[in-house]
Amino acid sequence: MVGMKKMERGEIHILLVDDDEAMREIGQEILKKSGYLVIVAKNGIEAIKIAHSHPQAFDLVVTDFNMPSMNGKELTQQLLSILPDLQVIISTGGSPMTKEELQAWGVSALLKKPYTQKELEDVVQQVLDHADKKKTDAHNTSISHRCNFHT
Repeated sequence: MVGMKKMERGEIHILLVDDDEAMREIGQEILKKSGYLVIVAKNGIEAIKIAHSHPQAFDLVVTDFNMPSMNGKELTQQLLSILPDLQVIISTGGSPMTKEELQAWGVSALLKKPYTQKELEDVVQQVLDHADKKKTDAHNTSISHRCNFHT
């Protein structure tokens, strides 16, 4: 990958949004132990404030779906209007959303609650790997369009 460097875990900032203090603490602990840098917000409004004040401060968001004031769908839409390439994982205990709905909202993955350490780690890694692959593919496409290759 010319000019493309895969980010290491210690360089990846994750915004964790959940109105349940226990879930925030558990999620934060799991992600920190996994080597990620974690920023927490207790609701969507706080998360939007963080996004506005530090627009490049995080690479991925893990958000609860059912929160007062602003649900996960509304938060995702607002965050993506600020950071269109942001990866979003929605965490929920039982909201019946289809894969098509999630994709239409710009959500990268769904994480069912309650989740285990392995489930959270796996979904975060899968989303980051997928985003990294998309960036690499876009970079390679850009190079091939700029260069005139003759075979």
